[in-house]
Amino acid sequence: LYQAYDDLVTQPMFVEASKALPIVATLDDQDYGGGEGSHQSNRHKDLARNVFLDFWGASDDDQRRTQKGGIYTSYEWGPLGERL
Repeated sequence: LYQAYDDLVTQPMFVEASKALPIVATLDDQDYGGGEGSHQSNRHKDLARNVFLDFWGASDDDQRRTQKGGIYTSYEWGPLGERL
């Protein structure tokens, strides 16, 4: 898993995109390995969550590290009345 993130940061397209665009990433429960429902039995899901959050620069006290139900949050962009 660590190697996959190390490989990602060496990909020219990722490097250029991350310079030009805000990137909002998510980790689906199926990304823990296996198929639908595997998040319930995968012993590495906490490791996957923390490696993901470390890679994307989340602080040690980020609520996504401990919240139930996976990694989720929300963002708003734009001026008042025109936000996404």
